[in-house]
Amino acid sequence: MEDQNIQQLLRQVAWRQRLVAIGKRSYLFTLIFAALFAATLVILRVLGTPHAFVSWWTIGAVPLLGILLALLWHPKPTSNQTARLIDQKTASKDLFLTATTLGQSMGDYQAMVASEATDRAKTVQPQQMVALEGGWPRFFNTMIALVVLLAGVLWFPQFDVLGVQAQQQKTAQRKERLEETKKAVAKRADELKKQDVTTPLSKPVEAKLNALKRTFNRMKPKDPKGNAQKLAARKDQLQEAWKQKKLAQALQNQSVSQRFGAMSNPQSRKWQKDLKQGKTSDLEKKLNKLKDQAPQLAKETDPAKRQELQQQMQQSMQDMADFAMKQDGGSKLSEAMNQALQQLDMASMKEMSKEAMEALQESLDLSEKEMQQLAQNARDMKSLQDAMKALQQAQELNQIQPLDGKASSSCKTMADYKKLYQQQLSQCKSGGKNGNKPGNGQGAGGAGGASPSLAQGQNGQGQGQGQGSGQGGFGGQGQGQGGIAPEDDSIKTDFQLKRDKPHLQAGKILLTWKTKGLAQPGEATDDYQSSVQTIQQNTSQAIQAEQVPSGYHGAIKKYFDTIEKTVEAPQTPPPETSPTPSP
Repeated sequence: MEDQNIQQLLRQVAWRQRLVAIGKRSYLFTLIFAALFAATLVILRVLGTPHAFVSWWTIGAVPLLGILLALLWHPKPTSNQTARLIDQKTASKDLFLTATTLGQSMGDYQAMVASEATDRAKTVQPQQMVALEGGWPRFFNTMIALVVLLAGVLWFPQFDVLGVQAQQQKTAQRKERLEETKKAVAKRADELKKQDVTTPLSKPVEAKLNALKRTFNRMKPKDPKGNAQKLAARKDQLQEAWKQKKLAQALQNQSVSQRFGAMSNPQSRKWQKDLKQGKTSDLEKKLNKLKDQAPQLAKETDPAKRQELQQQMQQSMQDMADFAMKQDGGSKLSEAMNQALQQLDMASMKEMSKEAMEALQESLDLSEKEMQQLAQNARDMKSLQDAMKALQQAQELNQIQPLDGKASSSCKTMADYKKLYQQQLSQCKSGGKNGNKPGNGQGAGGAGGASPSLAQGQNGQGQGQGQGSGQGGFGGQGQGQGGIAPEDDSIKTDFQLKRDKPHLQAGKILLTWKTKGLAQPGEATDDYQSSVQTIQQNTSQAIQAEQVPSGYHGAIKKYFDTIEKTVEAPQTPPPETSPTPSP
């Protein structure tokens, strides 16, 4: 029981000794780590090297590391050291030290020493042996060091002596841009997939052309008025399709600078000529070559050959981008090629070569689809032009002679219909004119003298009136001079005098007809308002379909708002003046 009191006292005092040692070591290690942190911060800020681990939240690791290292590495007092400390504090002249070493000594005095040490241990207080004081100054010093580190992290200026920071920012921006282009390419590819750009004509245009063909084939020779109404309805539909196509192309076009001489080479002229016919075979060969060169560039290890191959690809992409930008509706193809150019440039960077090459392949695949859509648009526009021309000829021919759908049943394309109607118009115009040429006439001759006789002209469709000479009595044969046939205005016909009202509309002008006269009051204003409203609706549809860059939405809306205010503003009618008599 007596030994237990001594051992308990030794353990309590030893534990307090360890706490003091841990506190001192923690304070020391924390200051050391704080100094290392400050030195690292200064070096990294001056050199501009990456320092993501040197920030405000990592300052908390400084005291934690100090405490952890102190717990693992601090002096642990022995029982003899603890007993000597107690002897010094209590002036017991090595009583406790002797008591702790009784098992190693021999003599009759052991029981006496143990008894005295036990009695003294009951009166000794462990907190008097080792005082836990002096911790607050170290704590405040530690907090001051941490505050200094925080101030350095927040306000110490950033330098870039080696240019590392600038390169990092550039790389980060390029990676961000690469991700954006990949998302845009994927979104645009989905849109083109829904539109099915691989077909010869787009579905809306093909549907309108098929409807027009059915209308041509159902023309009735006994119903010219009904034919005219059906043709007029199809004309409105074709004009609407034409406006939508032209508006979509106009909204896609962007005003960008072109390289000098970009369209002066024979290759571009050949592409231009083929595209007018809706063909892109040469462009597709060029693009397929680029798609084959991309894997070669990724595998090439020779710097010289790699640079040469990259320059060739850049030149080809730039030529195709410049060519596409000058085409109606080709801005999407040009944008895809420019994205491929950017990704090709990124592929030269080691840290993003793999991602850039993958994105390059995706952009080239998108360029192929954009090229197919460009060719489809060219074929759509050409087919609409042929259809409008054929429709115009059909309307003109229907006014001369009623159309017969059976005559056009063998036609397959709009070019066939146009050719058929052109031939029929030529035949009607060359063989159906009224003439005033002299003609032979037959008349009833009077006896012994000249008598009037009616003459039937043979060189024209008119009837002539002439003088005939008779031979011996009534009923003789006579000859007459052809003239102008008389007209009888009292005969009723189905002819109606009408004037076609011209419409202001977007699209290509196929025919203009100018007449002199006074317009009906309000007709011009109504037509103008209707045209503005139609164009505004088409523009709104294009904006909703994301065919207009978002930066232009505000300007377009402001433009149409200005037009509406101008149209709705009351206008003061001009003063009435009496007409000036012509000399």
